[in-house]
Amino acid sequence: MKKNKKLFLRLAGMSLILMIIFSGVKIAFADQDIGYMISNWLDRKRIESLKEIDNTISEEQATQTSRLKSEINKKIKAAEEQYHSFIESEKLKRVQGLEKYTTQLIEKYEAPEISREETIKKLECIKQKAEIEMDIVLGKKGENELISCSNN
Repeated sequence: MKKNKKLFLRLAGMSLILMIIFSGVKIAFADQDIGYMISNWLDRKRIESLKEIDNTISEEQATQTSRLKSEINKKIKAAEEQYHSFIESEKLKRVQGLEKYTTQLIEKYEAPEISREETIKKLECIKQKAEIEMDIVLGKKGENELISCSNN
């Protein structure tokens, strides 16, 4: 019986040791499985999150781009209206300035008084010039004898 008891204790001890070893191996495998599962889960979540963030950003970018275009068009229209208003105002100022200047010129303008004697001298010069040109045509005089009436 002692032998059986020793054998039994040995077997029980060996079984216990084997159970401890195998349970430790199983725990180790479970840790590795859990680690692998967690790693896969985290990778899937990361990929899903990135896709979700990318989609959200793309949608928001489209929305903001549309908003930006709309606001830019409003600003362009407002600037165009201001520009046309400015141009009309400036044209009006220039026209009024020209009208004022013309009025001043009209008020200040004095027709030069030409004396009768000066007029008679000018007319006499023109007549002489015409006679000389006719003589040139007939060959009686040369072109060097022409006179100028602008100085008289």
